[in-house]
Amino acid sequence: MRQRVVIAMALALEPSLVIMDEPTTALDVVVQNGIIKKVMELQQKFGFSVLFITHDLPLMLEMCDRIGVMYAGKLVEVAGRGELLKGAQHPYTQGLLGAFPALTGPKIKLEGIPGSPPDLISPPPGCRFAPRCKHAMPQCHTAEPAGQTGRSKYVACHLYTEGEIAHEQVSAGSERAQ
Repeated sequence: MRQRVVIAMALALEPSLVIMDEPTTALDVVVQNGIIKKVMELQQKFGFSVLFITHDLPLMLEMCDRIGVMYAGKLVEVAGRGELLKGAQHPYTQGLLGAFPALTGPKIKLEGIPGSPPDLISPPPGCRFAPRCKHAMPQCHTAEPAGQTGRSKYVACHLYTEGEIAHEQVSAGSERAQ
């Protein structure tokens, strides 16, 4: 009920942007669904934008137009919902997609992401995901990747600065994640 009251208070100010940080955490799926549907209904009615901050990637894939994925405080991928579902490029995004069960279709073995997140007080040099990444190359451990921007996407990964072979590796990983 408190979460609903806070959302109502924020919307009473008629904002153009509402930032919702874990708005449905610790709620059962029925209540979560009701809150999300109401926010989307109000968004359509009043025309405000919503920035969701959450760890619930499947929920975001259901309701968001564009999704930004962060790892250890760094943006690693930004793409439209369909682009992420068709072919997430960053190995962390692929890992996230591979770790959630599908609600329909055949049962498959889920794979977690090995290792633990880095210490943010003293993050590792280079790509923060490198110690957990199955595609890590030597430069991943020393140089932070420059973000590569496509027509409608962004990905920060050395695999996209190393030529066609690296692209094929990531595409194969993306297909497995689906």
